[in-house]
Amino acid sequence: MLVYRKTTHIFLENNIYNFIGSDAHDIDNRTTGIRKAINTLDNNNNEIINKNIFEESSEKLINNEVINFVGKKVKIKKSIFSFFKTKTK
Repeated sequence: MLVYRKTTHIFLENNIYNFIGSDAHDIDNRTTGIRKAINTLDNNNNEIINKNIFEESSEKLINNEVINFVGKKVKIKKSIFSFFKTKTK
């Protein structure tokens, strides 16, 4: 779970997002919690999240307009020994 939090933080910090989504399938039995997540981010990290990107991208999608990438390219630092690491499931 820590890896996901770290990745999420990198995405938010560098504006590498246009939409927010959920895997919820039934609004009556399984709520998304998206509003709670945005509020938590907004309350704790005001400088990280840009809610305008979500709103602007949604409007552009509805209007069939081009959605431009506004984020920064992120270069992942790797150690000299990173090739020894194996992915675990």
